[in-house]
Amino acid sequence: GKKLHTNAERTEFIGSLGYSAKAEPLEEREVMIPREWNETYTKYNELQKTCGFDLADYKGKRVTMCTFAVAQDGSEDELRCELLLYKNRLVGGSIYTVAADGFMRGLEAAPN
Repeated sequence: GKKLHTNAERTEFIGSLGYSAKAEPLEEREVMIPREWNETYTKYNELQKTCGFDLADYKGKRVTMCTFAVAQDGSEDELRCELLLYKNRLVGGSIYTVAADGFMRGLEAAPN
């Protein structure tokens, strides 16, 4: 994955997907990629694979999860972008709606 050391690099990456991100993350915390995956995590990783990531390589490892508030032009949806970083290297993530009945997308170009 891509090295994203600073918040500026992280928001620039989010911008490259077609979303605009607030300069500072809403949250940054360490999370453990579980060794044993339930169905939800397996599905989440299927989404990662469609974007060229695979969290299987990081089972049992601690990663940093950075959550940014993002917006997409022409959309009223309140969105979040979650970046998963291992030693500042992007290893996965998603874009999702705050509304529970919304969507979750991988880290790929925003649909028009």
